[in-house]
Amino acid sequence: KKKKKKKKKKKSDEELESDFQRALKFTFPHKGTEHTPAHAMRDFRFKDYCPEIFRQLREWFGINAAEYLVTVTGDFNFLEFLSNSKSGQFFFFSHNKQFLIKTMTHSESLFLRKSCHITSNMCPDNPTL
Repeated sequence: KKKKKKKKKKKSDEELESDFQRALKFTFPHKGTEHTPAHAMRDFRFKDYCPEIFRQLREWFGINAAEYLVTVTGDFNFLEFLSNSKSGQFFFFSHNKQFLIKTMTHSESLFLRKSCHITSNMCPDNPTL
């Protein structure tokens, strides 16, 4: 017998709105901290927008959480590539070219978060092969 996948309870509109507003902020000093490793770059900040929404999207697309974290935070170099981006932002591939990472302006992040709302609502109802 095939096991039926349990459908997760849909979140209320208020819970979803809270997920879209959430942002986690991290600082990565060159020397490292008790929570972050030392690295060769200058100090930088990282803001994780809509972490629960993107976690859910990765889950829907079958991306293993542990592998994802190792890929984007491990001791690997990102592969920078040039683009003629109008915004002047930078693009990077993860070392295994599985993930594309882009720096972005505040206005771009606002647009992404609005678009994410549409995408996250479409994925459960329109699964891909």
